[in-house]
Amino acid sequence: LNDSVISGSIGNGSQVRGGGAWVAGKLVMNHSTIRDNVAIASTGGATAGGAYVHGEAQFYASTISGNQADYEGGLVVLQNASINNSTISGNSAPVVGGLSVNGLLVLDNSTVAFNSPTSTFAGVYVEGGVVAHSSIVSNNCYTGSRYCDIECKNCSIVGSWPLRSVVSMVTS
Repeated sequence: LNDSVISGSIGNGSQVRGGGAWVAGKLVMNHSTIRDNVAIASTGGATAGGAYVHGEAQFYASTISGNQADYEGGLVVLQNASINNSTISGNSAPVVGGLSVNGLLVLDNSTVAFNSPTSTFAGVYVEGGVVAHSSIVSNNCYTGSRYCDIECKNCSIVGSWPLRSVVSMVTS
């Protein structure tokens, strides 16, 4: 996806994955935006208002913003994700406001901020580890949340600072 915008889409049905885009394999985004999309399911199980990626994802100079879903608001990646010079912001869902990665998340000179989980979960959920360089992960909290900016399940967070965040490590 090069120099493109996906905006204003509504995924609606009994089970929705990706209000803006559903990708069966690998997603590569360069200078592109996925914004203001919605995933709604009659069963309340819509996942990823922005994009649902069944494989890996690579982002360069791209934005995921203003997306909404019943579950995981902005972006869901089922494998590794590399996010470079990009922004994930202003996405919302009851569970995981901004970004969910079921592999290794690499953040390089990127911002993940102001995503809103509307229940007791984090703005970012990762199951394979986080490597971050000169990135900001901040203000992704819900008042009273058990986790705040990053919930890293069975994984480690490493990298160079400044990585701004309130981080929760979960081992179960």
